Amino acid sequence: MSDDEFYQCVGLDGFMCLRFTKVCFRLCAIYALFGLCILVPLFEKGDGSQDMDRWDIYTILHIKGWKDDEDENILWVCVGFCYFFSLCFCILLDNEFKKFEEKRLHFLANGDSANPI
Repeated sequence: MSDDEFYQCVGLDGFMCLRFTKVCFRLCAIYALFGLCILVPLFEKGDGSQDMDRWDIYTILHIKGWKDDEDENILWVCVGFCYFFSLCFCILLDNEFKKFEEKRLHFLANGDSANPI
């Protein structure tokens, strides 16, 4: 079903609720893809303390610290991914706001065809 057909069936609130769920899924998919493919192996490669539990080696705690040159480069990768993730979030949010603005203006001009008064 196209977006316009779905909008006509459920109205603005239902349409935006499902669009919000779709955006959340896209955002989680982007974060998971890059996090699991790049960040987790990078953290596992770190040389932190040996008394860590099984799951702790997959976190940023496994990186030794700020003093080592090699580990400092790994920390810059983390900072870069923070900016990348923020950029992805802002782009997705901007696209959804444009879609919401379009549908909201249509709703204000024409009313809700799903629930006519």
